[in-house]
Amino acid sequence: MATTTLFAQQTKVVAQVPPAVTAKVVPVVSTKELKKQLKRNFKRKKYKAVSVTNPKVDMDNGVSFKYKMTGDVGINGVVNISKDAIDTAHIQMKRFSNGNKDLTTETPVWISNAVFNELKTKGESFMQASVFSAQVFQVITDEDLFYMVKVDDQDKYNKCIHIVSKDGNDSQELWINDDLKNPLILKVKLDFFIELKQIL
Repeated sequence: MATTTLFAQQTKVVAQVPPAVTAKVVPVVSTKELKKQLKRNFKRKKYKAVSVTNPKVDMDNGVSFKYKMTGDVGINGVVNISKDAIDTAHIQMKRFSNGNKDLTTETPVWISNAVFNELKTKGESFMQASVFSAQVFQVITDEDLFYMVKVDDQDKYNKCIHIVSKDGNDSQELWINDDLKNPLILKVKLDFFIELKQIL
């Protein structure tokens, strides 16, 4: 049984609410300010591990896997990614929460065939990877990257695709396994941080 261990940063955004005087004040936090708060939280780097086990990867028919958050959070379940989602989805599932999920329009952990093919043929793809908005992601072509993952306690180097959002004011990055049959997301740097560390 293969186990994939991911480390996910847990972000928390706190809005400062002014004291009420004669009426209740509801603060409006701008997207810009929200991103600043997320970046400050990112620097604190509190991680929990997400273990993905028993993955069944068939890019022609669908993907399924079990997952569990470590610690006392009690978050676990099974994700089933439908054939339609694995073929065409341009949306990434952003967070793991408790319970089973049947996905028909989004993919977690893997990118879809459509996104992979666009990155390989056009050098870019439009997708929604963060909670904020969809972006055009472009391949960084001046890099020849290999990403190291421990497999059964041995270092293995996987060729990967590094993509970055075109919007310079909203920098988002993903590193993806360069394999049509297994386009696994190796690392993401969005409003949260996840990195593949080990496969057992």
